[in-house]
Amino acid sequence: MTPTPPLPPPASLLTPEQRRGRALLLSIFTISVLIDFAIIVIKVIHEGFAGSLPSCIRVCLSIALMYAIFIGQRWARWLFVTLMYSASILMLLVVISRPYPLLIALLVLFALGGSLVGFDAGIVSFLKYQREVRP
Repeated sequence: MTPTPPLPPPASLLTPEQRRGRALLLSIFTISVLIDFAIIVIKVIHEGFAGSLPSCIRVCLSIALMYAIFIGQRWARWLFVTLMYSASILMLLVVISRPYPLLIALLVLFALGGSLVGFDAGIVSFLKYQREVRP
């Protein structure tokens, strides 16, 4: 009896476009979570731990939303896009009154993140693949 060869890793089943979409999606998620953690650290430094609980809950909910997107949930993807565009609009209003470089960078990141998750062909292709392989 000959042993069966091991199953190929799931990444080998992805097309190059899907791999690029997966990498882009993971990059967007990583940057978003790092920004959230940086904001929490700044809040803790200035206000102490008392005000950080709502921010920690928000980060946990964001990670859960990102997981739902990663496994191919359409509703999660469009909720994320809506939230990113809403944050962009609010950030635009702040930038108009106080045009600080950090705020402008956040505005660009929010708008770019929402646009890529919503409309990038690689991400769309990867999420379609995720929906197809999910039981």
